[in-house]
Amino acid sequence: MLLLFGLFSFSGVRSIDQSISGIGPLARLYPPIWFVGMYETLLGSRDPVMLHLAGRALLALGIAGTFSTLAYAICYQRFVKSSLEHEPGSSPRKAGIKSVGNILLDRFFIGRPEDRATFHFVGQTLFRSSQHILYLGFFLAIAISVSAMVLISAFHIHIHTLVDAIQRNEMLLLAPRLMAFILLAGMKVTFAVPVDLEANWVFRLSPQQQIKRQLRAARIFVFGVFILPLFVISGICYLSIWDWRTVLLHIFYGIALSLIVMELLFRGFSKIPFTCSYLPGGAQRVLLWPIYMFGFAGYLLAATKLETWLMEDISSLICFYAIIVAAWLVLLCRNLLTANGTVYFEEASSSDPVYLDMRS
Repeated sequence: MLLLFGLFSFSGVRSIDQSISGIGPLARLYPPIWFVGMYETLLGSRDPVMLHLAGRALLALGIAGTFSTLAYAICYQRFVKSSLEHEPGSSPRKAGIKSVGNILLDRFFIGRPEDRATFHFVGQTLFRSSQHILYLGFFLAIAISVSAMVLISAFHIHIHTLVDAIQRNEMLLLAPRLMAFILLAGMKVTFAVPVDLEANWVFRLSPQQQIKRQLRAARIFVFGVFILPLFVISGICYLSIWDWRTVLLHIFYGIALSLIVMELLFRGFSKIPFTCSYLPGGAQRVLLWPIYMFGFAGYLLAATKLETWLMEDISSLICFYAIIVAAWLVLLCRNLLTANGTVYFEEASSSDPVYLDMRS
């Protein structure tokens, strides 16, 4: 996340001048600029600005070296324990809190047994597999970095006119919705990557293999673990800027649109998460990326403009929520109706030959 944030913030750093104020507000927090100061100092420069930046670079090198040494020591200790087949057990208190949380979750929020099984399977697989943590972390890093740049740009807008205030509010409203969209796309990509294909025989032998039974719990997981906490946390942060009424409208608006996006992204997804094979790539899909990016930008722009306009008119906002709920129900019912088939565990390529199975 920090690496991507540094790349995205490069345009915000101005050229180096003879004073700290001349090199931009982000330069003090931007490591490449520190090492430019070290480079200039090694060349013989005695400029106070360069000496200050070189000092930051040396301090950063010392901190990085110290943490690297500690990390290597901790990893070596874990490696020795695993090689001796000695695994430390979890504390009873932690296990008790986790079991109580699972009981409350199953009793009050997840009713059906198959939904409980899929929900806990998705959660435990996602957070125990280093490969899937890496995939999801990549999308999470992009989401946080891009949203942080939007927020930084919003807070750097000096409000002098009504247009400036509207532009700042639009950027503040855009950031959580942008993060939600990228996270939803990342969840779909992560769900499609299997953990261990040789272990999916458990699901193949299951008598319940209707895809709508599996994706029902996956929807609950995505909504409860990612979408709802995201907008609740952003709403709590925005309470320092707006009143509670505006914050509530923002939360409900973002959740409603995220539910629509989730149904659109998971349309035609006929797999149990982490258990089915997939075919990476696809040349014909590369040609569609410009269309996807154009639609993504259009969605964000239109949704932000619409939210800004609806904030001023409660009657229009109520009508909008009615339309959104109706659209979500239509998409949900359509996805459930098309998901009456069974799960397919092997993804077939569109270029594979079709066998007619004609017998004489």
